Amino acid sequence: MEDRLQPLVRRFRELSAVRRGLRYAAGILCAVFVLVLLAPNPSSAVTLGAQLRNAAVHGFSDAASSLSGILIFAMNYGPSLLLWAAILFFPARYLWRGSRSLSDRTS
Repeated sequence: MEDRLQPLVRRFRELSAVRRGLRYAAGILCAVFVLVLLAPNPSSAVTLGAQLRNAAVHGFSDAASSLSGILIFAMNYGPSLLLWAAILFFPARYLWRGSRSLSDRTS
């Protein structure tokens, strides 16, 4: 563990010397924050509540993106689909009624 700390301590001392040099040379106060993460902290484990919240946020995000995808599809292809439905409606209706009246006559 100390072997892992030695390079960090040396680097911190170098940064402190640079900071002191800058402070005295330029008259500027410099703040150096060094965060050393040596091992994962067991207390930083994600709680069940946080997991549920993340799942809910992800689920609502997916639902919103799928709804926007459906809306974009409808706006892209809706007008042409309506046009083709209108064009094919009357011939299909004529054929349907013709076949129904033909079956009514035979029975």
